[in-house]
Amino acid sequence: MGFHGPPDENGCAEVGYDLAEAARGRGYATEALRSLSRWALGRPEVTSLLAVIEPTNTASQGVVTRAGYVRLPDRDANHAYGLHPA
Repeated sequence: MGFHGPPDENGCAEVGYDLAEAARGRGYATEALRSLSRWALGRPEVTSLLAVIEPTNTASQGVVTRAGYVRLPDRDANHAYGLHPA
């Protein structure tokens, strides 16, 4: 779990993650994404977070939704989710 690079010129950082198959379905990714997101949004250079997910990856869509991300307009052929500070 981490970032695809530094925040862009608008302060948006893209998150990404992968989980070993044996660990899936136990809430680890959601818990880790919540923690990573909280940490990132506490940084002054980060104004928002973005997750881009393939439409068929419903498990990852569930992870970001449970972590508080909301659906944004699609990016190319992928679903996009964003999170802003509370």
